[in-house]
Amino acid sequence: MSLQLRNELRLRLGPRRCEAAIWRAGVQTRCAGRASVEGSGLEAIEQALATLVAQGHRLPSTAAVCAEDEFLYFATLPATGSWSEAHADAIDYFDAMVGAEDLMVETSLAPCGTTWVAVAIDGSRVEGWRAALEGHGIEMRHVRAALLEDLWSVRGDVPEGDGLVAMLRREGATVVALREGCISDISWERCDLGELQSLSLRLMGCRNRFVRAAGVDSMTVMPLLLVPQDAEQHRQVSPLAAEKGWQLAGALLAGQA
Repeated sequence: MSLQLRNELRLRLGPRRCEAAIWRAGVQTRCAGRASVEGSGLEAIEQALATLVAQGHRLPSTAAVCAEDEFLYFATLPATGSWSEAHADAIDYFDAMVGAEDLMVETSLAPCGTTWVAVAIDGSRVEGWRAALEGHGIEMRHVRAALLEDLWSVRGDVPEGDGLVAMLRREGATVVALREGCISDISWERCDLGELQSLSLRLMGCRNRFVRAAGVDSMTVMPLLLVPQDAEQHRQVSPLAAEKGWQLAGALLAGQA
């Protein structure tokens, strides 16, 4: 049991939407206010905060930000060395792949203990968020990856052996490959989710690449969990999941921020 000592503003930021919620302190934390704004950039943050104030809420002095996948870069590394070695390798990898000078990199051990998961984000973007919140007297204390939090929230549905988890976003899908229940690869597939055929081809391509990399018989049935972000996406992809025999999770953002 963890005790939240202070009220906290929680923001989930994506390229087209900002979800904001105020969580009250205590052993039994509760959501006291919520706002959802369509839009991008700092303007969406300002609108979300203004909505909470208009609802009569006092904004907390601290905030935690959950960044969606469109803002992030991912890498997986075998957990054969120390954290410092893996972190240095991740920095080198992102430097070669992205080439940006101000990336912020975080490296953590996957729950299975055999894979390091590294996440990178543009530092100037984070500083922009920080400055926007400081303008309202709010200290940004944490920035977390939405993918890792979302995987935890659907952990009961995730395939136990080999399989794929496709997390639908606004501008595509993040596909997490699982080998014997452990994260083995993370790939971003940018596509128009309104075009189900395009989404299907992308996911089948991921499956084929994973099968080849894992050395699995191509005829083996590979479980795939499709995780929609909201109720609208759930409605859109339900026919595709039924047609392909894919498992469909509930909407991630139903009643949360």
